[in-house]
Amino acid sequence: MMLLNERRCSVLLDILENEGWARIRDLAQRFHVSDRTIRYDLDVVDDFLQFNNLSSLIRKQNGGVKFVESTEEKTKLLRLFQHLGLYQYVLSSNERLQKILAELLYVKDYIRINDLAAILYVSRGTVIKDLQKVREWLERRQLELRSIPKYGIKVVGPEREYRQAVVELLRKNLSLSYMLEWITIPEPNLSDSQLFKCWLENIDVAFLQTYIRRLEDELKVVFSDVAFSGLVIYLIVSIHRIRAGRDIVGRQSELEVLQSSRTFAVALTTIPLLEERFDLSIPLDEVSLFTEYILGSNVASSAVEEQESRTEIQMLVCNLIARVSQDVPYDLTEDHQLLEGLLEEVRPTLFRVKYGLSLENPYLDEVKSNYPLLFESVRKHTNSLAAYIGGQLLDEEISYLTVHFSAALERMKNRDKIQPSVLVICAAGTGTANLLASRLQYLFDIKIVAIAPCRQVQMLLEIHHVDIIVSTVPIPTVSIPILIVNPLLPPHDIALLENHMDKAKGTSSVDDLVKVIEKYCSIQDYPQLRRELDSVLNATLEETQMDSDPPSLSQLLPASNIRLNVSVQNWRDAIYEAGNVLYQEGYSEPIYGQAMVDVVDKMGPYIVYWKGIALPHADIDCGVKKSGFSFIRLKEPVAFGKPENDPVDMIFALAAVDHSSHVIALLELTNILSDADKVACLRSENETEKITQMFLSWSST
Repeated sequence: MMLLNERRCSVLLDILENEGWARIRDLAQRFHVSDRTIRYDLDVVDDFLQFNNLSSLIRKQNGGVKFVESTEEKTKLLRLFQHLGLYQYVLSSNERLQKILAELLYVKDYIRINDLAAILYVSRGTVIKDLQKVREWLERRQLELRSIPKYGIKVVGPEREYRQAVVELLRKNLSLSYMLEWITIPEPNLSDSQLFKCWLENIDVAFLQTYIRRLEDELKVVFSDVAFSGLVIYLIVSIHRIRAGRDIVGRQSELEVLQSSRTFAVALTTIPLLEERFDLSIPLDEVSLFTEYILGSNVASSAVEEQESRTEIQMLVCNLIARVSQDVPYDLTEDHQLLEGLLEEVRPTLFRVKYGLSLENPYLDEVKSNYPLLFESVRKHTNSLAAYIGGQLLDEEISYLTVHFSAALERMKNRDKIQPSVLVICAAGTGTANLLASRLQYLFDIKIVAIAPCRQVQMLLEIHHVDIIVSTVPIPTVSIPILIVNPLLPPHDIALLENHMDKAKGTSSVDDLVKVIEKYCSIQDYPQLRRELDSVLNATLEETQMDSDPPSLSQLLPASNIRLNVSVQNWRDAIYEAGNVLYQEGYSEPIYGQAMVDVVDKMGPYIVYWKGIALPHADIDCGVKKSGFSFIRLKEPVAFGKPENDPVDMIFALAAVDHSSHVIALLELTNILSDADKVACLRSENETEKITQMFLSWSST
C-alpha cells in the first residue's frame, strides 16, 4: 500500500477543496516550503492517485493545479481518505519524534512503548530507536525520560522546564497561518492539528483571545501576531497543568523583581477572569511566570514604556548601534527609528534570555543567508547585552536584532526617494515589519500608511486610505488588493510587486494642494505656486522638528560639568566624584552618587563599555533634578573589575529626569566613544572649553 506523508496529504486536500485552480506559489506559502518542493510533492501525489486507480492532477503551464471535475472520482478519493484515516500516513523520522513528544508530554501517567507503536503505525523496534532522539531532546531542556519495566515511560522534571518544552513543541508544529486563525477569526477551526487536539479539550480559545486583547488594552501595547498566539498557547498549557495539580514554584529572587513590575500588577488584576471562566485557583507564582512570558513577548507597538526599559537598556542599545555603525558603510547613530525599534526589541529579548524562554524565528535562515556580514557584526557586538543579562543570545534573537539594522540600512539607501499608500502587515514583530517596509520604500515610489499585525487590518482600513496591502501572511478577505510576500523580498516577490505598484503610485502633498486650490481659484503660474507651497511646507516641517528635538550632547554636557586630572583611590571614589559634579551643578541631590555605586554593586561593572571608559547612572527616582552628564578624567586610572576594559580613566555619569529626553544625547556620546581617534583627543586635551567645542563639532557632524 502506498501512503502520503502529512504535508502531501494536506496539499491534496487543499487542491480537492479548491473550487478553481490552486497556484503552486500559494501552496508553497501556505506550507512554508519552496515552489520546487511543492512540485515534487505533486509528483508523489500523482503516484498515490495512480496507485489507487484515480486520475492524476490536472496542471496548466502557469503553475496552476486542480483535481478532476468528476464527482465520482472526488467521492472515491474522499472514501479512500475515510477508509485509511486522514493521518494514517507514513511518518518521517522527525514527524515521529514530534508525535512521540506530544504523546509523552500530554499523558499524566506512564505510556507503554507498544501503545506508541500502535499510535504511529510502526514497529516496537522503530519506537525504541526513536526514543534515543526523544531523550536527547528532553535532556537539552533539563527533562528526563523515566522508564519502569511493566509500566512504561514518562517525562519527569521541573514544572517550569516542562511547560516551556510543551510551549516550544506546540509553537514549532503549528504553522503561522494556522496560528493566525486564532487571532483573526472569533471561532477558529481548531481540529486541523493532531498534535494540538488533546490540549484543546475543554478550553475556550475565543475567551483566551479576548483575555489577551484585554491585556493589550491594560498594558497599552499591541503584541505581534506570533507573540499573541504564543501567549494563547502558554495559557492553554498552563490551564491544563494547573488542572492536573502541577503548580509552578518560582525562584524567590526572580519573584521579587517580577512582582515589582507594572506588567505583574496588570496580570494580577486580570487573572480572576481566567479563574472564573475555567474554575481554577491560580497561585501567585503562576502569575509571576505568566508575567515572564508577557515581558518576553515581542510587541508590534507600545504606548508606554515598561519600568524595566530604563537607562541600562538605553546605554546597551546606543552602544550596540555605535559599534555596528563602524562595520557598515552608513552612520546609523542618527537613525531615531532604529533606536526606538531596538529599545522595543531588546527589552523582551533580555527577559527571554534571563528566564530561558524559547523563541521561534521563521526567518532565521533567510536573514543569515541574505545578511551574513551584518548578522555576524550584530552577533559580535551583542557581548555587552550578554554580559549585562548573564546569558548568551541565541541566533534567533540575534536575527531579530539584525533585521532592525538591515531596515535602517534600507532607509539610508532610500532617504532621497519620494514616499507616496501601502498598508504593511507582518506577524513576526517590529524588526521584520520595518525591514519589509524599508525594502518596499527603497524599491518603489510608495507611502507606508501603517505597519501593523494581521488582526488590526479592518481597523486601519477605516482610518486610512489604502491602495494596496502588502502582507507576509494570508489575511481575511478585503476589497483592497493583497500581495503576500516574504519580508526579505526575493526576486519573484519583487516581480509580483512591480506588476501592481505602478497602478498605485501617489502624488506629493504639494500636488494634492494644487488640485484643491484649482477647484476654487484660477492659477496663473503653476510652477511658481508649486515652488512656494513646497517652500512653506518644508519650512513648517523643519520648525516642527526643531520644536520637538530633544537636547543634544553639547547641551547636556556644558564645560562646567567637566573635571580633569581628578585623583581617586578606587572605582567607588571615581563614581562619587562624577556624582558630586552633577550635584554641584544642580543636576541631582547628593544621594545620586551613592545610587550609581549601588547599581554597580548590584549589576556588576557592565557600565565599562569601552577600554578605559565607564558610564555610571542610576534610576530617575534617585534624586535627579534635571537631565545632564558629567565628565571626569582621572589622573591615575582605576580598575572596575572588568578585565577586558580595565583600567578606567574617563567617567561619563548620566542623570536622567525621564526615560526619553536624554536618549539622543546618549546616542551621540556612544558614537563618539566608539571612535578611537576622538577618544584619544579626549584623553590628550587639557582645556575644558576646547573639549566642549570638540563635543559640539562632533555632534553636529
